[in-house]
Amino acid sequence: MSLINQMLRDLDARRSPASHMEVAALEGMGLTTPHHVQLNTVLFRSAVAASLILAGILLQLGYQSWSEKTHPAHEPRREVTKPATRLQQTDSIAIVPATAHKEKPVPTSLQPAHSKTEFITTPPITGPNVIPAPVSQDNTTKPIDIPVKEIAVVQVRKPLTPAQQSQRKFARAQKLLARGELRAAMEVLRAALERDAGHTQARLQLATLYYRKNRITEARQLLGEGHLLDPADAGITMAYARLLADAGDYQLAIDVLDDYRVQESAGPETFALAASLHYQLKQFDLAASRYRTALARQPGQGIWWMGLGVTLEHNQQPGQALAAYRRAAPLLQDDALQTFVKGRVTTLSETKE
Repeated sequence: MSLINQMLRDLDARRSPASHMEVAALEGMGLTTPHHVQLNTVLFRSAVAASLILAGILLQLGYQSWSEKTHPAHEPRREVTKPATRLQQTDSIAIVPATAHKEKPVPTSLQPAHSKTEFITTPPITGPNVIPAPVSQDNTTKPIDIPVKEIAVVQVRKPLTPAQQSQRKFARAQKLLARGELRAAMEVLRAALERDAGHTQARLQLATLYYRKNRITEARQLLGEGHLLDPADAGITMAYARLLADAGDYQLAIDVLDDYRVQESAGPETFALAASLHYQLKQFDLAASRYRTALARQPGQGIWWMGLGVTLEHNQQPGQALAAYRRAAPLLQDDALQTFVKGRVTTLSETKE
């Protein structure tokens, strides 16, 4: 429009009247035109100007109509995307979002003043192993939102093993014993042994309770089963042998103590008990041997020295018996035993002299 306005101003300037001197000079030279010729010229120029204005308006309206048909005003801005390439590995699936191409500028001569640069989006290539990114209603690419399910953490308690169940029963029995509930404690201890027959402490404690209740047969059976399960267990072996000795089964008690598996793990008390059993059977040589073995491991036991002295004296060895009594005298705490030992020392000393 600015070009057309400039043209009209030029026409107006050209058809402005000349001065009288210029007109007279032109008429003298025969260059002036008649009035009707000038009028025709003005009309022609006005028609040309109007035609140019009309042509410009039509051109603008046509371009606007073409622009609206080609790019509607309500159509959202789109971006040119590069086609997604197919994955080389057919075993995997990839998500390929659409990427934008560089915009192509529209020539300046064809751009209206109010127009904006438009972008064209080309759909990505799809295939068996290519998943295109989702496109929203406004034709813009959005990231894929994969819902993540919350995993509920459930603590699963492992079932207790029979040994663990037995230990729990045993601990409960101790509380009952502390409250003096002996009968309830015995029932719980039996339940502990049903779950784990190898629970030595429960077996020994239950056998002790049977013994106190004068249920000797049940105590003997309980300890006998424990000895068969583990003959090398010193606690079960000693309790079973003492129970047999109290019942007068000396030889059976000796057989239990002389088991080689017991001998490997036996303490000095085992040999001292075996010595007293041999003494009851009048096996004085074996009794003396067992006493010496026990004293070699624990020489501070005065009662064992006294037992050795008695054994040697019965085995007709008064000199060795006197030496054993003298070792026992300072170690004994019981007054009655000290009186006995001192008396034997005095008697054997007089005999020796």
